[in-house]
Amino acid sequence: YPTTLLCIYGFFDTVKPPVPFIYPYLTGPNKNLMVEQVTNEIYPVWTYSYLAVMVPVFLLTDWLRYKPVVVFQCINLFITWAMMLLVQVVAAFKAMQFFYGVKSACEVAYFSYIYSIVDMKHYSKATSYCRSVQLLGYKVGSVLGQLLVCFSLMYYNNNILVFNLVMISIDLVTSLFLPMFFHQSQSEPPQTPEGGNRCAGDVSTEGPVRARSCSQVFLLLLERLSPVLLHQGTAVLVSVVGTSYLWLQ
Repeated sequence: YPTTLLCIYGFFDTVKPPVPFIYPYLTGPNKNLMVEQVTNEIYPVWTYSYLAVMVPVFLLTDWLRYKPVVVFQCINLFITWAMMLLVQVVAAFKAMQFFYGVKSACEVAYFSYIYSIVDMKHYSKATSYCRSVQLLGYKVGSVLGQLLVCFSLMYYNNNILVFNLVMISIDLVTSLFLPMFFHQSQSEPPQTPEGGNRCAGDVSTEGPVRARSCSQVFLLLLERLSPVLLHQGTAVLVSVVGTSYLWLQ
């Protein structure tokens, strides 16, 4: 059940038909912004805001236990596209990019939530499910946007932005149905719900649901992936050294 909701959430979170047309939308007659304003003043705000709030959001995710941060992520996404539709001045677009940076930083809660409801031996399978629906959402959103514009069903103006807000609203409603995790007392050993299949999302509804903390999930993933990362890092290092040697020769 939770895994299915997370897949639905991940799909609608990434279905964004207007994305291929943001640049012409901002610089066209709809918003009438200059190219320099978009590239030099508006777009960079996302990078710096993302960097600024990344660590606080990570700590907040560990404290609030995933669902509130996932819902907050969706709210920020809705605010971002609502401002894209309504505002006209550069300062407002900068604020829009800040909200989008917060949304991007909150994505850590989505993936931490996945690994806290799934047993460690099923991490790869759960990751493939949730990541696949995200990539499917990107593809569906891009293709849908192209079809709507090419066949003149919608134009990259207010119509397609309203359609996108409807998609985000579905995403927000889905996030509200995600089960809430609670902090586990230190006297209790971490355990899965009795009789539940965590990989299938079968979480018992009797009593509060327990979860791993965000930092525990990170350490478990680092421990599991460290041999792979070491192997890949060694291969990259050998490749760089070999290429440098050939170049110097």
